[in-house]
Amino acid sequence: MALKGHTEIVYDIAINNDGLIASASGDKTVKFWDLKSGKQLKTFKGAHSKPVYGVAFHPVDDNLLATCSMDNEIVLWDIATETKLKILKGHKKSIRSISFSLDGNVLISGSNDKTISLWDTHSGKLLRTLKGHLDQVWSVAIGYDITLASASKDKTARLWNLETGELLNVFSHANYVSDVAFSPQIDLLASACFDNNIYFWQSASKSPVRLIKAHEQPVLGITFSHNGKFVASSSADNSIGLWDVRTGEGILRLTGHSEPVRKILFNLDDSFLISCSEDKTIGIFEIV
Repeated sequence: MALKGHTEIVYDIAINNDGLIASASGDKTVKFWDLKSGKQLKTFKGAHSKPVYGVAFHPVDDNLLATCSMDNEIVLWDIATETKLKILKGHKKSIRSISFSLDGNVLISGSNDKTISLWDTHSGKLLRTLKGHLDQVWSVAIGYDITLASASKDKTARLWNLETGELLNVFSHANYVSDVAFSPQIDLLASACFDNNIYFWQSASKSPVRLIKAHEQPVLGITFSHNGKFVASSSADNSIGLWDVRTGEGILRLTGHSEPVRKILFNLDDSFLISCSEDKTIGIFEIV
C-alpha cells in the first residue's frame, strides 16, 4: 500500500503503539496516517518554515510529538489540539534527526552544525551539547541502557554515554554513515553506509562483527525488528532489504518505490514495514 498526500520528499516517519504513523516532509508539513486502513487523519500545515527532516513520538505520552527541520528548530506538539507546546532553539544549522530517551525525559537532536544536543523534554532547556563529529550529523539513536549513537557525513558512527556525554567509541567507515540503530535485545549497533553496506558493531569493538553487502546504491536507513531477530534497510536503489541478524542472510527484497527510500521501520508486532521515500509516498508492506 502506498500512502499519497505529501507534495515533496518524505524524509522521516514514526509510529506509535496504536499504529498511528507520522510523516515529515519537504513540503513543510507533518501528516498522520492510520496503519491498517492507510487513511490520512490530519495534517500539521506549516509545521516549520522550511522542510521537516525528522519526527518522533514520545515513548510514554502518545499525544506528544517532536519534529525537527531545516529551519534549525525543534517543535514539541500536542497532537490532539495541533498546537506547538515548545520551540527548541540552539542549533546553528539544519537539524537532521531527533530521538527521545527511553523514559521520554530527554530529547536528542543531530544537526548539520556537527553537534548533538540533549534537551529537557519538560522544560525545553538545553542540557548538553556533544561535540566531536567533523561533519554533519545525520542520525541519532538511543540504546536500551544509557548509550547514544550518532551517524555522520564524517564517515564515522560514534557511541556516547547519554548521562555524562562521554565519547565511548568511534566506528570508522569507508564512506558517509547515514543511519544507526540499536538492537533491542543484545549489545549490537547497526550502521547504514554510503558504500552500499550494513555494518554491525559491539559497543567495545574496533572493527565490525559483521558486514552485509546489502544494496546496489547507498544504504539510507536502518532499523531492527522489536524481537531483535531482523534488521531492515532502505536504499537509494529504491528498494528495502530484510536480513537475518544472526546469519546476515537476506530474507526479503521489497520494491514499489520509484525513488530512493529514506527511512524504514517496523510496527509494534513486527508484522508490517513502513517506509518513506523521495517519491513523496509512504509505503506499507505486510511481512507476516
